[in-house]
Amino acid sequence: MTRILQYSDLEGVYDDARAFGRLVGCLDERRDDDALVLGAGDDMAPSVTTTVLGIDGPLTALDLLNPDVETFGNHDFDHGAEFARTVARRSPATYVSANLRADGRRFGADDGVRRRVVREVDGTSVGVFGVTTPELDAVTGGRAAVSTTDPVTAAREAETELRTAGADVVVCLAHMGGDAAIARATDVDLICGGHTVPAGSTEIDGTTLVRPKRDGGTIFEVDLASGETTHHDVDAFPVAQRGVDAMREARRDAGLAETVGRLDDPIDVPDRNGAGETRIGNFVADAVRWGGDADVGIYHDGGLRGDRIAAGEVTAFDLASAVPFTDRVRVLDVSGERLRAALSEMDGRCLGLADERSWFGNVSGARVVRDAAAGELVDATVGGDPIDDGERYSLAVPGYLSASDHVIAAVGEDDAVRRTDATVYERVIEYAREFGIDPEVEDRMLER
Repeated sequence: MTRILQYSDLEGVYDDARAFGRLVGCLDERRDDDALVLGAGDDMAPSVTTTVLGIDGPLTALDLLNPDVETFGNHDFDHGAEFARTVARRSPATYVSANLRADGRRFGADDGVRRRVVREVDGTSVGVFGVTTPELDAVTGGRAAVSTTDPVTAAREAETELRTAGADVVVCLAHMGGDAAIARATDVDLICGGHTVPAGSTEIDGTTLVRPKRDGGTIFEVDLASGETTHHDVDAFPVAQRGVDAMREARRDAGLAETVGRLDDPIDVPDRNGAGETRIGNFVADAVRWGGDADVGIYHDGGLRGDRIAAGEVTAFDLASAVPFTDRVRVLDVSGERLRAALSEMDGRCLGLADERSWFGNVSGARVVRDAAAGELVDATVGGDPIDDGERYSLAVPGYLSASDHVIAAVGEDDAVRRTDATVYERVIEYAREFGIDPEVEDRMLER
């Protein structure tokens, strides 16, 4: 029996020592000589551990997880292309990529990154290749400095090469969300997906598709002979103490152990984009506006991570874990007309990631009302007064929203008048020290 064990989008699990210990424990229990451990991207970042400690964060974690093959996700480029190449070179996994290019060559060609690989597992030749979302440049705001070729074309070519090389089974690691297109266009046996929710498994045109939960909450086990898939919840497995100890040491090294406030009630972090107005979203948007000394602040759902900030003492690390990015606050100078357009673009439908009754983020200093059926903004105020299209307003956003038009296209870097030295997570920590932690949902974003 030849089996695949797959995880993806580990992201914030590095910031939760016990959760990481359970992930290691799950792999310890399910791994054997007949199993191949695969990662489908976003397994370097984002996490506070990575943001503060740099490359030592993901390398420590990957050494403990000991995957066989990995591919690249968009967040693996949060700290630049050189960071991703170095992790690929020094981690225990062989990194594969069939559609990433840099300087006219396959990305990471000098760092051990391969187009595809064949592994012999329990008498079965398993061919593995990887593809990354073609929206890489947009979702990284151009920071990746890496281009993508069409993933479907790359998948067809890689599959042919692997069959020619003698692969009995071909597996695609797809960090792109549009897995179904590859299933329909190829004869790939298994697609191990990532990048988007929800988790689950399905079959399309004879190809099995699996996608585990992000943050290391689950792994998929696939029996390649029978096609049977099992979705393992890591909470059902014993904790590997060496994983807990490693992540706790990383937390101490990060220097964020200070208690910065208390919570009477826990704060849940949404597990999907387009969750609408939330307590954590309001808190971060308030911190961004305060940190930029601006009229309005915006923070997007895609920049929130983790599951919950527990009641009781809250540490700097707890808060940073909710926004574990290197983004600094940008302050933009915009007309009322363009501010109104930016607020309108917070409609979840703009990204295709949310239904028509969802907002993709939170605002501070403003209140907006839209007609959900028509998808139109019908009212917008700043400081309680209607937005005047001819007036100028200061708008504070994380650097990602300024540099990329993936979420908001109405404003951008050309509007930037100030960039703060502190990251968003540092502003959130400072805001908690100054004002405490007691966010509420306040009907800042309504619909009729």
